[in-house]
Amino acid sequence: MSLTDAVGILGFGLAVAVFVLTRLENRKAIQIELRSDYTGLFRDEREDWERGILLIRFVNTGRRVVLLDPDTVAVHAVEKSYSVRGDLGDDWFGVREPFAPLAPGQSCAVGLSLEGMEQVFDLDRSSIADVPIAASVGDATGRVFRSREHYAYIPEVGELERRKRSRLSWRRGRGRQ
Repeated sequence: MSLTDAVGILGFGLAVAVFVLTRLENRKAIQIELRSDYTGLFRDEREDWERGILLIRFVNTGRRVVLLDPDTVAVHAVEKSYSVRGDLGDDWFGVREPFAPLAPGQSCAVGLSLEGMEQVFDLDRSSIADVPIAASVGDATGRVFRSREHYAYIPEVGELERRKRSRLSWRRGRGRQ
């Protein structure tokens, strides 16, 4: 093998590596944050705004504009999923109108009534210590983003807590509805 062949192979390898790295850098990425909220967000949609909501915040951490589909917002707990698509009812807030496209660094939020969530997942405030919980959302192209952080809902006090690891089986493909 001559020196020019080695330089050619090295140049080709470098070109492939640059191509792969630019693709990874320019991909879509949504970070999903969960927290319980009692501040009165979504007052125009809620009658009893003093009750708590599960606030789900979507942050575009990628380098591309993302258009999220509000019909794909879902909360997962106790081997069940509760999505906007299933039953809008009075439990969901901030999903009645389409989301605006999220530029890099921008965010939007939706809310879910804590009482409604407890009823859907059959959470009894006296019998369950804590419940692993997660959220997901899809974009207009059908790609689904899931929360990376692990959270636990504590029904006794109506609060959400960030955990180090989760026991959610929906991430492994089981328990989805």
